[in-house]
Amino acid sequence: MKKITLLILTILSFISFGQNLAPNPTLNGTTDWSDLAAGTTQGYVDAFTRTADNSGSWLLNSNGTFNSGIKSSNISGLTSGDYIFSYYVYGTAGDKTKPIVRDNGIGTNIQGTVYTIQADNTWELVEQLFTISGTGTVSLRAMVNSDVVSMDFHVDDISFTNGSLVDEDDWVTNPNFETTSNWTDNGTQASSTYVTTTPYEGSYNLQVTFNANQTSNFTIDNDIYDFGETMSPSEINTVFWVKASSTAIQIQVNYDIYDADGNKISANNTGTFSVLAANTWEEVSFTKPITSAFNQIVYRLKVKQGALSGDTVEFDQVAASFNYFSLGTTNFELQDNSFMVYPNPAKNEISIKGNSTLSNVSAYDINGKKVLEIKNLSSNSVNVSNLNNGVYLLRLENKNGGVVIKKFVKN
Repeated sequence: MKKITLLILTILSFISFGQNLAPNPTLNGTTDWSDLAAGTTQGYVDAFTRTADNSGSWLLNSNGTFNSGIKSSNISGLTSGDYIFSYYVYGTAGDKTKPIVRDNGIGTNIQGTVYTIQADNTWELVEQLFTISGTGTVSLRAMVNSDVVSMDFHVDDISFTNGSLVDEDDWVTNPNFETTSNWTDNGTQASSTYVTTTPYEGSYNLQVTFNANQTSNFTIDNDIYDFGETMSPSEINTVFWVKASSTAIQIQVNYDIYDADGNKISANNTGTFSVLAANTWEEVSFTKPITSAFNQIVYRLKVKQGALSGDTVEFDQVAASFNYFSLGTTNFELQDNSFMVYPNPAKNEISIKGNSTLSNVSAYDINGKKVLEIKNLSSNSVNVSNLNNGVYLLRLENKNGGVVIKKFVKN
């Protein structure tokens, strides 16, 4: 079931589901949309559409610059806050697009993140969060992010709604192996046990010992987790620590996802990590794109290959998270979703992993009282040993003013 703390409900004021504010969102003709620096083949196509709604799509084509695309007419009457801008693209794998919102109130083009089309001739959703000033009109722009003249793709079904990002990061049960439960062996050539010899953090970690030369995958499976609703993340991120007795060993993570009735949708394997140094704790991180919505998930740590009889592989401090868009939520800034906080739960110290520089870190207890603040963070670690056991919200602010709210447990 979805985890939302009392503090979140107290701090954030929710509003009703937002309607689609994009003008002519299905591109039923060219009304309210126009070309930007169009390439030679760019234009409205009335005979090709994502859905059978008698509308069309827009074929975007680069003119040899990064400035080709389409823009909407101005949208007025918006309040300040977070908005989700999305559209579908249909083209060739490797083609690139970028959503942009022109905030006329502050005279700025708010740049989205470049999206790379994953498969040939398949409609794919581009969906990103933008924070607008609410001091003037805005205009939506779907762009070709390339100066290659031959790059072109279709755009259809555009949406602009009030919304925010929701972070799910507590669905791996017993992530630090501090209790002897919630993880199950899957394979016959090895077995796992909870050990106290040299854990990376805390008192215990999980050790896998091989009783034969490895000829097949061996996984340690976490309990299945039911979110109680449909999740639609674009990717899942994980980070953990591993120590293996041989550099021939390769590690992978698998996410099995299921629908609400427990029917398996797909198995999703990350890339592989090759052990770099024997008998040394090493940090591993993976990002795995997810293309299907799901209701339930199983997290699996996998020893993929390379182990011989007698080899050991140890795991500790697992963290996994994903974000998804939620309509009609707060105007509280959540514009940077790239941070991960681990271990969670934590005893003495938490680490913060992300791709931008933090300017301020603060923690709040369940009563909304600020209990910790660090300005100009000099490392990616925060000492939480002086906090009482319980649930806290961590407010992370980067140097550009973007804010992320993370929940963590101190034990």
